[in-house]
Amino acid sequence: MTSKDIDIQHQCIINLLRNRRLKEAQIQLHSILESANLWTLTNKLEQLQISYNYMLQYILQGAEDPERKKIYQSIFATTWHLADEAKVYLYDQVGGLSYSATRFRNKQTQNVSLSTLLKSLETICEQISDIPVDIKNRQLLLDCMNQYEQIYKEVFNTIWLNTSWSNEDFENANLFLASRKIPSEVQAMLVGAVMLSLWQCFDPQKMHWLYLAVAHNEKIVKARATVVLLLCLCRFEEHIRLYPRLVSELESLNRQEELDKRLTRTFIQLRKEQDTEQVYRFMRDEILPEMIRSVKINFDDKGEEPDINPEWDNIMEDKELNDKIKKMNDLQFSGADVHYTSFCAMKSHNHFYDEANWFYPFDTYHYQLSKLFSEGYSSGKKFSVVDMLMNSIYFCDSDKYSMFYMMGLDGKSKGLFPQMPKSLEGDIAEMIDENALDKLKKNNQDEQLLTNHFIQDIYRFFKLSRNHQDYENPFNSPIRLFHQSLLKDSLHQPEHLKEVGDYLFKEKHPEEAIYYYEQYLKSNTFNADICQKIGYCYEKQKHYSKAYQYYHQADITKPDHPWTIKHTAICCTHIDKYAEALACYRQLQKHDPENKNLLFNIGACLMELGKYEEALPIYYELYYHYDNIKTWRAIAWCTFLCKDYEHARSFYAKILSSQPTSSDYLNAAHTELACGHLQEAISHYRTSCNMSENTDAFIHALMADKDYLTKQGVEEQLIHFIPDLI
Repeated sequence: MTSKDIDIQHQCIINLLRNRRLKEAQIQLHSILESANLWTLTNKLEQLQISYNYMLQYILQGAEDPERKKIYQSIFATTWHLADEAKVYLYDQVGGLSYSATRFRNKQTQNVSLSTLLKSLETICEQISDIPVDIKNRQLLLDCMNQYEQIYKEVFNTIWLNTSWSNEDFENANLFLASRKIPSEVQAMLVGAVMLSLWQCFDPQKMHWLYLAVAHNEKIVKARATVVLLLCLCRFEEHIRLYPRLVSELESLNRQEELDKRLTRTFIQLRKEQDTEQVYRFMRDEILPEMIRSVKINFDDKGEEPDINPEWDNIMEDKELNDKIKKMNDLQFSGADVHYTSFCAMKSHNHFYDEANWFYPFDTYHYQLSKLFSEGYSSGKKFSVVDMLMNSIYFCDSDKYSMFYMMGLDGKSKGLFPQMPKSLEGDIAEMIDENALDKLKKNNQDEQLLTNHFIQDIYRFFKLSRNHQDYENPFNSPIRLFHQSLLKDSLHQPEHLKEVGDYLFKEKHPEEAIYYYEQYLKSNTFNADICQKIGYCYEKQKHYSKAYQYYHQADITKPDHPWTIKHTAICCTHIDKYAEALACYRQLQKHDPENKNLLFNIGACLMELGKYEEALPIYYELYYHYDNIKTWRAIAWCTFLCKDYEHARSFYAKILSSQPTSSDYLNAAHTELACGHLQEAISHYRTSCNMSENTDAFIHALMADKDYLTKQGVEEQLIHFIPDLI
């Protein structure tokens, strides 16, 4: 059996369950478990089968059971969970995932309970806090820090590798959340462990633990748990609904914690993280080339020291560069992930071989950092660079570790930069005072910032970790929180819908913004601004009929708004409502009579309505004031349709001597053909055909104008001869 076979069998069972064919699903699952010798799971399933068969017998006998629905739900949910667990155990047997290999290694070591690990962790934390920070105790402190790290990694693995918590496991995991003797960094790390475990196999006990973490009093734990909860609501709604207790507790949590507001903010940040590749392309294609263009180092022919480039004095006067750098800064302050690619190469560092290290916050309790800090504090020295790094609001924890190793600050990594000179370190220390560091520390406790940083951490994990292929990347699929129905009533509050819609609109995702704006209108009276935005979103997607409808609604609510009128006119020209478009353009012209674009559009509408005699004076007015090829084309075509061939020919002569297109030669040929100048017409048609994308494109354009030609007296048969004549 291969991993692909396992996936197919699992999906087959899930499909049966989705169709409520419970008995068939149980029979198929039993066959798989038995053939794989998974006796523990087999025994659990057999108990479920016995219970379900009894239920079916009672139904057949007509017995009434008020608990029947509840019992059926429990049997159904447990069967589904066993199917998910079976998939993981089957992977263990075939070695399909590195996750399976880690589970195998973990079984070979002593299996310690969570309660024992908690006691060990609390004990070592107390020991660390009791050790005086001086040079005499440095080694003792480091030994304790090393032991602390080994324990919390074992805790992480114990949670991550366990597919199904017992009640005892759940209670012990709760003790970690309740403990005041361990750092909040450990509790925050465990949120990541629970997420990875759920990603392998859904477990209602872990989901319940996550609810408790969402209501935790530590901001970092609460922020991380909210992110994971949102991702779980999107991925596991079907699973959560199988457990009424999870549904009711979620509703209760939402009432107590105003979870809908936090989820909305978190959703926006997650959606923002999905645009990271766009941010990277902006940095690569616009910022970096502009900086390279603006800053150059020139060497003379003798190969001496480089001269100072005089352009450097003018860099800050480069408005285009300044605008792009300002945009980059704005992106960063808005929470965009501008540093993702900066540290990608460092994610292969040994530090990231352990999954726990991806989720443990950047903290001096980490062994490598503790070595640096214990050395610094024991000698009375202040490590300002690391202080800055630790409290930076610009980097997520994963990138802080990357920078730490990249700079070789652990004393062991080679680093990509040379060791920092002592003098420079001293200069930095003078530049940074304690007040500045205190302010940074305070900013780092902002819950929104903690949320943003964790989202960036998990984005890097699912993209760059060694074993990222073991997990379905949540950022590769639409995050459809507001489409889920578990919290739909609370999430679909007007303020939340508008907030998300405005974000997506601003970030140029019109196809997504439409959903939120339309849901907003369902709970509100028509809002002109929202109608305008929906119309604009549809217009950007070229759904002109829908856009027209919303512009019409906006005009009812806020009549005679110039922007609405203009865009209504644009949509009308695309849906053949030229009379209405003409009325709109004439209405706009009253307020801006000198606008040449309005004049041109009025002429175009008159042409489409067949009012060539009315359109011609307008084009001549444009010609006298704005003499350009666009006006020549309009007059040439209009005079042709008015059968004023001499003026048409003179204007086409001007056009063809300028920068003609394939269409210009085609229209000039039409004029010659209408005049009976067949040779000249064929010559122009031939040139038009040669300039076209291909012959088919030329013939399509020719036949599109067939009605115009026949109205000028050209025989239809002659038109069909033209492709052969050229």
